Amino acid sequence: FLSAAKVYVHPSRWECHSIALLEALSMGIPTVVSSRMHIAPTLMKNSASVVVDPYNPENLFLAIEEAISNSDRLSENAKKCILSEFCWPEVVSNFLTRLDELLYAN
Repeated sequence: FLSAAKVYVHPSRWECHSIALLEALSMGIPTVVSSRMHIAPTLMKNSASVVVDPYNPENLFLAIEEAISNSDRLSENAKKCILSEFCWPEVVSNFLTRLDELLYAN
């Protein structure tokens, strides 16, 4: 299903990030993501997705058009972002850093 998509739209307002979104990004599918998601700043930093306010339907429509128009650039950036930001060593390192911060906060 995802491999046939021209764009993946994830307008969630409260979700951290979804497995389907990570799969779409890893496949290089251009994505549109809600600015309210925890993952949005990372995607913006890496120019890996079009990030949009989920409360404005017109902006969502424009974001979908932008994702389709810039599909080659978004596709490459998405794959690079997944490999650099969400690879297993990076995830484990971030987890251990946060764990240390919690354990030694006092």
